[in-house]
Amino acid sequence: MLGALSPRRRGSRLWIDAKRIRLEGEEPRFPIEVVSFAAAFRVTAISTALWHLDWRPGDWTREFEGVVRLLVNADRPDFVDRVVAGDPATVQAMIGDVMSHVVERALADEDCVEAIASHEEETLGGQVAAWLRPAWPGQGAAQVRGMFQTHPARVRAALQGVALVDANA
Repeated sequence: MLGALSPRRRGSRLWIDAKRIRLEGEEPRFPIEVVSFAAAFRVTAISTALWHLDWRPGDWTREFEGVVRLLVNADRPDFVDRVVAGDPATVQAMIGDVMSHVVERALADEDCVEAIASHEEETLGGQVAAWLRPAWPGQGAAQVRGMFQTHPARVRAALQGVALVDANA
């Protein structure tokens, strides 16, 4: 009699153990790429933007680093220099913008709001939860969703505040 874990074909994999190893400390690095927007976006208004968040919202259980990329416009070397130098105001504005985009989309997705506390840390939903905690300690995603519906600018400002970068770090 075959059970749920019985192989059906020769060479079938019953399970796999996987471990994630970080070589550069505990905190994940935010995926940032420098790209020529003139070449990538050609004649659109995006070609003159300073940065662009490249992501496809939807599956909140996908790994954050595999879903989100922040593109910096290589055609603006003055701006690229500030990003590379880690200028705190520049980085705060960029990361705050990214946080706003992702959190706002998550708050619009009722299923995500309900499940946000159960998402694994490295997932897109887990990253949203990690951003919400310091901005609104002790409040759940549903409460933040209510705030966003009545005061969206305050929610964005709070996320920008959480994105503050320590210049000495």
